[in-house]
Amino acid sequence: MNVPHPPVGPDLRPRKSRDERRPVALRGWMVLSSDNSIWDFTLTDLSYGGCRLETAAPLRRGDEVKLSVANRGKIDAVVRWRRERAAGFAFTQAAEVGQTPRQVERLKTDLEVIVRRQGRRGQPLDARDISPLGCCLVFVDVPRVDDRIWIQLPGLEAIEAKVRWVEGHCAGVMFEKSIHDAVFDLLLERWLR
Repeated sequence: MNVPHPPVGPDLRPRKSRDERRPVALRGWMVLSSDNSIWDFTLTDLSYGGCRLETAAPLRRGDEVKLSVANRGKIDAVVRWRRERAAGFAFTQAAEVGQTPRQVERLKTDLEVIVRRQGRRGQPLDARDISPLGCCLVFVDVPRVDDRIWIQLPGLEAIEAKVRWVEGHCAGVMFEKSIHDAVFDLLLERWLR
């Protein structure tokens, strides 16, 4: 009886796909569950399911830690691999992020607005979505969380806003004073013409 030989050469079996990783450069700290010691790190890439970071912490595969980045929340994770100062982690629970659920739905848009930052001239930017409480803007020169900006929406005077989150070139901002629902509805009619 002829028994087929296993294939020779590269392993062509499908690999389990992982979430898309985004390059980042964020500083933070971790607490090791084994001895409650605290170590600093630099986060170098991030996905919904895990991350890669650089640290001097004495980590081994399977170690459980709590990772924390300022203004970004904290999350439990487990070490999946370790090489020199680099380590890969899988998140073991949903993140405890400071971002709260939105109070109203945002409407998708391709609206152009004028945005001015303190000490700078106004510049046209795209608003990806908008609600009476805030919007998502696409920046070239990305602001920081908690920066104050002024947004000139078509048909309104400039509104003061605060940057709540930043991801890549996008930033979510919350208006200091919400736009009244009736005014917002009238503006939507004008913007959607």
